[in-house]
Amino acid sequence: MNTLSLPHQGTVLVVDDVPANVKVLLDFLSGHGFKVFTAKDGQSAIKKAEYSKPDLILLDVMMPVMDGFEACKVLKSQESTKYIPVIFMTALADSVDKVKGFDLGAADYITKPFEQEEVVARVANHIKIRNLQKQLQARTIELEALYLEQKQARYAAESANRAKSVFLAKMSHELRTPLNAIIGYNELAQEDAFDMGFREILPDLAHIQIAARKLLSLINDVLDLAKIEAEKMELELEVIDVGKLIEDTTILAQPTIDKNINQLIVNCPEDIGTLNTDSKKLQQILLNLLSNSAKFTQKGTVILTVKRFPDLISFEISDTGIGIEAEKMAEIFQPFAQADNSSTRQYDGSGLGLAICQRICQLLHGSIEVRSEVGTGSFFTINVPTTLEELIAAHKSAEEALQAAETVDA
Repeated sequence: MNTLSLPHQGTVLVVDDVPANVKVLLDFLSGHGFKVFTAKDGQSAIKKAEYSKPDLILLDVMMPVMDGFEACKVLKSQESTKYIPVIFMTALADSVDKVKGFDLGAADYITKPFEQEEVVARVANHIKIRNLQKQLQARTIELEALYLEQKQARYAAESANRAKSVFLAKMSHELRTPLNAIIGYNELAQEDAFDMGFREILPDLAHIQIAARKLLSLINDVLDLAKIEAEKMELELEVIDVGKLIEDTTILAQPTIDKNINQLIVNCPEDIGTLNTDSKKLQQILLNLLSNSAKFTQKGTVILTVKRFPDLISFEISDTGIGIEAEKMAEIFQPFAQADNSSTRQYDGSGLGLAICQRICQLLHGSIEVRSEVGTGSFFTINVPTTLEELIAAHKSAEEALQAAETVDA
């Protein structure tokens, strides 16, 4: 008789009320490397399965008191034994009995009299499948634990980030109040110095004013970024005339444009129409980008182009400035990033402007993109939806559904 060499061993519980059948199975399964337990009826089989946890159960159908079908039903109903594969042993050829066994959760059937190599092959295959299931279950538990750990870590990080942002917002607010007072009193001091003839101190007072306003601008940027990251920045939606927005924005940007002797060109169709958005925040983005282009451009050109599409309006700002190095492109939207990060920076700035622009764009459900070439200039594109109110409502519904699902998972 040919024997089958098995690469893996396993444990098998043989359940049969006929001692001769048990002996046959015990002998040739043990001979092929399996550890074999035996039981003579359904009740004892259930007890042995509970404490020995075999890899597979060979279960006779026809037994007194509790037959194989009833024993299988109990085994598959218990958490400790329901995943153990069951192979029924029967002399019955009736397909109805086989269907009943499969309905109860049986993995397979073998018929009497036994073909030893067939029994060994089936047992080996089902044990192999069971081992793979165990590995999969273990991996699933690991992944669930890892997911929970990552979820907790993400929550802790988000909480810490919110706490940091709240702290920055509070500190910025506390700093801004006295700083506004300093600026106000300094303006009064300049007026008094001029009126009283102390004109030699006017340059010093002017330097104080410039430094204070720069500091106030930085604090305002930090406050804006902190509000966004703490999810405290609220939108004020309204229907705006895009042409009027562009006109107002270019007037505000003109002094910055003129500072470096640049020319501002505006391409905006007269029939550009309206937009449902937060006009102040959109203007903040445009002013930031126009100022940024003007700062890095000397005696060049800054172009603002506005285009309307079915669902969005595009604002394109290009310049003929110094451009951005390729290795800097990946980090320009990070807080405090600088296009020129050398120890002797030629250009002032906190590095918060572009970070704020990107985050406000996200608040407006829009996008910001940039392409640049050193020595040629930069090209920024801002796309904002024309109907922000509907998008916010849809986004809110999606977030509520996600939070409800996470609550159920937890």
